Amino acid sequence: MKTQLKPISTTAFLFFLALVPAWASPEKPADGGAKKPPQQEAGVKVTEVTRETVQETVAIVGSLESPRASKIGSEVEGIVENILADEGDQVKQGQPLLQLSNSQLKIALTEAKAEEEESRRNLLELKAGSRRQEVEVALSAMKEAEAHWEKAAREYERNKKLFADKIIDERLLTNSRLEAEAAERVFLQRKSSHDMALEGARKEDIEKAEASMKVRSAKVELIRDRLKKTTIYSPFNGTVAEKFIEKGEWITVGQQLFRVSQTDPIRVTMPVPETVVSQVRIGSEVEVRLDAFPDLRFTGKVSQIIPEADKGARTFPVRLLLDNPEGLLKVGMMVRGLVPFGARREALMIPQDAVSIAQGQKNVFVVDKNNTAKMVPVQTGVLKKGVVEAIGDLAPGDLVVIRGGERLRPGMPLKILDPGTIQLMPEKEK
Repeated sequence: MKTQLKPISTTAFLFFLALVPAWASPEKPADGGAKKPPQQEAGVKVTEVTRETVQETVAIVGSLESPRASKIGSEVEGIVENILADEGDQVKQGQPLLQLSNSQLKIALTEAKAEEEESRRNLLELKAGSRRQEVEVALSAMKEAEAHWEKAAREYERNKKLFADKIIDERLLTNSRLEAEAAERVFLQRKSSHDMALEGARKEDIEKAEASMKVRSAKVELIRDRLKKTTIYSPFNGTVAEKFIEKGEWITVGQQLFRVSQTDPIRVTMPVPETVVSQVRIGSEVEVRLDAFPDLRFTGKVSQIIPEADKGARTFPVRLLLDNPEGLLKVGMMVRGLVPFGARREALMIPQDAVSIAQGQKNVFVVDKNNTAKMVPVQTGVLKKGVVEAIGDLAPGDLVVIRGGERLRPGMPLKILDPGTIQLMPEKEK
């Protein structure tokens, strides 16, 4: 059966013809197809790629410690009269730390010097020979000394009874005994002088007097030495780490009074793996950082390599010294360092701030010949003093972006800023 085509109405056909021009010729935009405006320049700071001599480094964590610490004691016993330094104080070598009571030693020194002078005069008299007037003077001096001795002896006997009755303390009893003994010695010396004046000096008497003079002089020096030791001094520049006594305490010979630690220079001990320790050299500079001062960098020098490993970790202690004139670094602080090892070599270096990471790949932006941003993939190597080795399509003198590259894209036009200027990336037009 044949299909019959229905005739199209004249009205529908005319409507179709009216639509064809509109479909075939779309309307042009009102602006006549204007071009897209040029990209705005991005302000950046740049620096040159440099070639430097570097060494491989190994990152090590260590701690600050004192290179030497002294437990300070006393060579004499006595009562603590004054404490001149406290825990945490910075002290200099030879600075007084503590003063013991020394009044009795001062008295003993005065007596010893008097005895020394008496012996000296006696020796001179023996050598010069005695005159009648000298005999009389010697007799008078002997009697005066005898009277003083007897008085001191009576006072001592009286004080012994008072002490037994608990009326006076032991200190007064001791003082009276010392006075009596001193008075007795003076009397015996003056009696000897009188006897010698009567008899006249003999050779052996002169020799004896000379020996006595030496003994008296030695006694003076001994007391002076003991007196000097009543002041305790710091043995070196450092910090008072601990104090073990208080004012008024009685201390004995050898008792520990202070612990002083040297803090300038201060020492770092780092455990270096056995695989690289043989390539570390004494005197090598090591850059270190501290968590306590994240914005600061410190440089020390390797001072010791201990040739005995930690048996568990198989690491060797490597020690460096850091200058610490202001006492900023404290014993026990954690240190992170890059210990150099191996042979020196040439490498291309860029600031750490120039390296960015996108999708796990490290990149830098380089200013190309058209003054636009070029992204260059790199690998990093040796790190030292804020700069890092860059391995990639770079050459000495290339300009790498160090500031303002946060939103850079390859091909963006760049405006290189002055070192003292910084500008944010241009905002996208809304």
